Order: sequence, then structure tokens, then C-alpha cells
Amino acid sequence: MGTVRSRLVFALLAAASPSIAFTLWLLEAARPSPVLAALGMLLTVAAPIAVGYWLSRRVLEPVEDLRRAADAFIAGSPGVRAPADGVPPIERLARQFNRILDESYLQVARADEQQAFLDAVIRQMPEGLIILDSEGAITRVNAAAEALLGVSSDRLVGRPILSALLNYSLDVEVRRVLETGASVSVDVQMPEGPSLRAAVGPLEIQGRPAGALLIVQDVSAIRRVDAMRRDFVANVSHELRTPLAAIRAMVETLSLRAARRPELVVEYGPRIVTECERLDLLVHDLLLLAETESGALHMEPETIQPLEAAETVVSLVESALPDGRTRIVLDDFCPDTVRADRKALEQCLRNLVENALKYAGGGRVALGSRRELEQVVLWVSDDGPGIPSESLPRIFERFYRVESARERPGGARGGSGLGLAIVKHLVAAQGGRVWAESQLGSGSTFYIALPAAEDAPAPPLVGAPEA
Repeated sequence: MGTVRSRLVFALLAAASPSIAFTLWLLEAARPSPVLAALGMLLTVAAPIAVGYWLSRRVLEPVEDLRRAADAFIAGSPGVRAPADGVPPIERLARQFNRILDESYLQVARADEQQAFLDAVIRQMPEGLIILDSEGAITRVNAAAEALLGVSSDRLVGRPILSALLNYSLDVEVRRVLETGASVSVDVQMPEGPSLRAAVGPLEIQGRPAGALLIVQDVSAIRRVDAMRRDFVANVSHELRTPLAAIRAMVETLSLRAARRPELVVEYGPRIVTECERLDLLVHDLLLLAETESGALHMEPETIQPLEAAETVVSLVESALPDGRTRIVLDDFCPDTVRADRKALEQCLRNLVENALKYAGGGRVALGSRRELEQVVLWVSDDGPGIPSESLPRIFERFYRVESARERPGGARGGSGLGLAIVKHLVAAQGGRVWAESQLGSGSTFYIALPAAEDAPAPPLVGAPEA
């Protein structure tokens, strides 16, 4: 009976733990031998330790490696990999995990590349870019917007558009865009800054409203051109109206009274011719200026001695001196030559000399030239009343006159008002530049700088830079 019970216990232990059953069997078999008994006890202790070590190396450590790799990936560490070892299921899991990591790194690299490309495009945009969130606060601006607004991004980001730009009309339009989703365009005049035009449109991300987008352009040049165009039309209308009104008045007088007073024909005839010549001069100057600005004026560059061109101009204008007291002097001319169109150069010098004669007031008008590096500078000076410093930057504009009245000092009639503008564009068409220096009460000097013939290549035959 005892033997049967012992075998039953042994069978149960064998089913629960083979190592323990083996140890008990060994102890039972080795009961007569103390050595075998000690060996059985050693196996009883070592077997579970060996099994635990095997489980740790093949199961627990690979799982811990997977956990560490996942933590490193979440933390943003580059190049994370999980060791592909352990029991087959865990090894397969590690390989799949690594494939997921590779795909994630590839997607991140593509996203970084697209973001870098987008940042480069935004950075190089000539227009200002302002991005607003759904509440109207600024979230991003590019360099062009900072330059146009005169404010750094640190002072713009996070602030509402109204407090950042201090423009109520723009804030109203931005609010309308955020509410309705309709695009608008609004003109913005910055305090003591440029004139801007802002195109405001809705910003959507995955079909959901996310804010607004502002594209800001500097339209100051357009505003200046519009103002110049309006001034030009007004000035041309005035210049045409004055002689036409005079001609009409004299012709009406002649038609009504010439039969009874024939002497009126002698009196009014030359005056009508003078006014017609003034109209002809104005039309000629307008056509010449238009041809020069449009690039349609044909140029034939050649090597010219400035003294020769000055002598030709002086011979043409001396016969028309406004009074006998004004003298034209050919001053010091350098021997260097210039490469320019002869007719255009003579036209420029004649305009400058005639302009100086109208202001000289019986004084002295001098011409000369000098060499400056790779240019030859021609100059025309007078002993007139001078030009205020605030007017110097504008004297080469169309129809600009320093004095408020249309009459020159001494009673000389004004010209077309286009002479200096023609000089500017003719010189620019030949690769040169013009400027003036003056002090009130000390006369004025006008300069023309052209490339020296031996240093400069032939300039283009046609064209002139934009005014």
C-alpha cells in the first residue's frame, strides 16, 4: 500500500515539475549512497536557476530592448534600432518594429525636406507674408513682411493684427475674412512708412478653417507713378492752355477789329507766331522725351571731343542771348574724349546752356570738362540766384520749376519745363548720369558724366532706363 502511494506522489510531481521528479527519483535510487543524494539536492537548486536564466536571455531581455527602443524613438533620438534576437515570436516582433521605424524616419525626412523647401520659398518671397490663427493673432511672418512693416518678428508673433499694425481698416477686413471666408484686398498706409496693399484670404487645413493669410505688397512706386501721371497731365494741360488762350484772344480781337484797325495785325501777328512757336517747342520736347523714355530713340555712338560739342552749342545760342550783358565762356576743357551720340550730347548741352542763360541775369555762363577715373565730366555753371537745397533732388522732373511763378527772373518767358528731364534721360540712355550743385545767391552748376572713350565699350544703340 505504501509503495503504491509513493508511486502516485512521484507521478504527480513528474507531471508538475520534471526536474523535481528527477531529483526525487535520484534521491530514492541513491538512498544507500550519500554522494548521489548530494548530487540530487544540487540539481534541485540549479535546475530552476538555469530555466530562469534561459527565460531572461531569450524572452525578457529582448522585450526590454524593444521598450528602450520605443522610448528612444518617442524622445526623438535618431537612428534607433531594436536588436532582432530572442525567441522566434519576439524576433519577428523586433523586425516588424524596425520596419515601422524605417518607414517613420523616411516620412519624417520627407516632411523635413518639404518644410525646408516651404521655408526657403517663404523666405525668398518678395511679398510680405503674415499668417494669422483663427483668433486673428499673428503666428508667422517672413523677412519681407518684417522689412515692409519695419518691425521684427519677435514683436509681431503672438499679437493681434490690430495692436501689431495699428490699422483699424485692416483689422476690420481680417475679421470679416475670418467670419465669412471671403477674400478681400485693402490698402494700408503705414505711419511714416510705405504705401501697402494687403490681400487677405482664408486659411484652411484639411478642409477646416484655421485662420487667415495676408500677402503684403509695397505699392509706393505705383502711387508715385500715379501721382506723376496726374501731375504730368495737369502740367501739359496748363502748358497747352496758356498759349492757346493767348492765341484765341488775339485771333478773336483781329477778327472783330482788324477791319477798322489794321495796325492790330502788325501788333498781334508776331505775338501769335511766338505763341505758336511755344506750342511747337512743347510738342517737340514731349515727343523727344517720350521717345527717349520708351527706348525708341536711335543712338549712334561715336568718339567726341567735348570742346567741339560745346563750341557748336555756343554758336547756336549766342544769337539768341536774352540780353547783351550775359557772357558765355568756354572754360577749362580736358583733352579726353567721350563715346556718345553727337546730336544727343549737343541737345543736352544746349538745354543746360539755355537754362543757365534764363537765370544768369547778365552774369556769366561757363562750360568745361574734367577727367574723373573712367568718366569725363562736362559742366555748365551760371551766376544766377541759385537753387534751394530742397529743390535739387527734383529739378530733373518733368515740368518742375523752382520759382512759383511761370516767369523767369528778369521777365524771361519759361520754356516747356521739360529741358532738364530730357537731359536726364538722354544722358542715361548713353550710360551716364546727371546731377546739380547749387547754393542760394551763388549760382548753380549742372554736371554730365559720360564714359571716357578709351575705357568704355560702346553703349547700346537704343533705349533708356526707366525714369
